[in-house]
Amino acid sequence: MSVQNAPGAEPTDPPAPGHAAPATALGVLVVDDEPAIATQLAQGLGALGHGVTIAHSAAAALGILAGRPDIAVVVSDIRMEGDDGLALAADIQASRPDARAVEVVLITGHATVEDAAAAVRSRVSDFLRKPFRLAEADAAVGAALARAAARRDRAAAELAQRALAEALRRERAALEAELRSAASRIASLQPPVLHRDLPAISHALRTPLNAIAGGADLMAARGVAGDPDLDLLRAGVRRTVEAIELVEELHRLDRTDLVEPAPVPVALDAVLARVAARCGAAAARAGVELRAIPAAAAPVQARPDRLVRLLELCVASLLEGAPRGAGLDMACGAAAGWALATLALRPAPVAAAPDLPDTPDLPESGTALSRTQETLHFSVARRLAERQGGRLTSWNGPGGAIAIRLALPA
Repeated sequence: MSVQNAPGAEPTDPPAPGHAAPATALGVLVVDDEPAIATQLAQGLGALGHGVTIAHSAAAALGILAGRPDIAVVVSDIRMEGDDGLALAADIQASRPDARAVEVVLITGHATVEDAAAAVRSRVSDFLRKPFRLAEADAAVGAALARAAARRDRAAAELAQRALAEALRRERAALEAELRSAASRIASLQPPVLHRDLPAISHALRTPLNAIAGGADLMAARGVAGDPDLDLLRAGVRRTVEAIELVEELHRLDRTDLVEPAPVPVALDAVLARVAARCGAAAARAGVELRAIPAAAAPVQARPDRLVRLLELCVASLLEGAPRGAGLDMACGAAAGWALATLALRPAPVAAAPDLPDTPDLPESGTALSRTQETLHFSVARRLAERQGGRLTSWNGPGGAIAIRLALPA
């Protein structure tokens, strides 16, 4: 065999059998039982930038391939002692998955019809006919490397797709199990909580389930969903479970046999500051500026943990429909015999706080949007207020301003 070096290329020391020359991403294995010929071709391909390894028999080539997944092209003489190049090609393609795809280029001096038929059966990539120039070998190897890389990329993509589909299947099974558990918990509740809260309960349960249904439709339409759809399902399930927990809490608060611990004096302004700190992260996620406005307040008789829970629920109720960039103020006040805590949502941080009267109950706004913020969070908070001898009312104003007021006996 005669191989001519590329113009200007300097011969390099031959790679040792079984050892690679400076490797590129995918390598080349030259197989020939004549060491001088194998070395000459390896030097030429190496000078053109290919990472080349040498083997002097089919058996040695298979041993190298077993430990070298980076090798993607085998250039082999078709006539060798022992197994020839055709047998080597057949062995490679019979045992090699596409994730480690190898293309075979055979060197031949006089291919017969039988050789050509065997090459097709062995999925030989190309032939180099002796004598050939190095540029022809480089072109054949380059094309074979591209085909091997494409096969490997397709296999990797299919594997990743199968892994994603399996992960989604497991995730969906887990979500369905969680929903079945939630449904069972709802069914076990003793009927019913107060009738006035049923619309809020229905809305709280129906809205996240719509998100779940929408995510499921997207998954069905695409076959395999991406992360945004899965996040939609997860968010829907989380909101459903939260709504169910609120229903359960509301149900517990309606029990006539529930014994409340004795109330103690509590500084309402200190509680507001504590709630503002606890709810700061949730407000930030919603894009709402939350602040507690310092003000002295008369102490109230309450159970501190219940009062904190009550006000946290009021914040959650206002955040549900708050636009990003809104502001939420928490302030104390007083009316005759009452200590007041007012939570006012402003459409923007720079907007003026609504001018509300210092009365235990907020006035009816008289708008079509009246009481829209009375969510399930609000229903539970109102029950907590009533069990402590207090009142909870809400108000809707112009431009999206909303307020909730807690009145407790001073």
